[in-house]
Amino acid sequence: IVGILLQIISIALIYHNQSTFFIGCAIFLAGNLASATPINMMITERFSINDQGRERVFMWNYAAMNLGNIIGYSIAGYFQLINNFKNI
Repeated sequence: IVGILLQIISIALIYHNQSTFFIGCAIFLAGNLASATPINMMITERFSINDQGRERVFMWNYAAMNLGNIIGYSIAGYFQLINNFKNI
């Protein structure tokens, strides 16, 4: 919950003005770190060590994270081409 709240606060700071942009980016990264680790810990605790489903769930978790990174970089590249980030 803390990680998600940090990400919400950071979005408000990123779009507020130019002086809070980098502070918002830093808070967003902290929120992302705070929410990514508990997800992996919950997956670890859900399965026993020898359970075959554990490997499958970790594979899907990391595949979804990689897909999100690809989509995020693609969207960021598109906006960089369109907006050129001249206001930042």
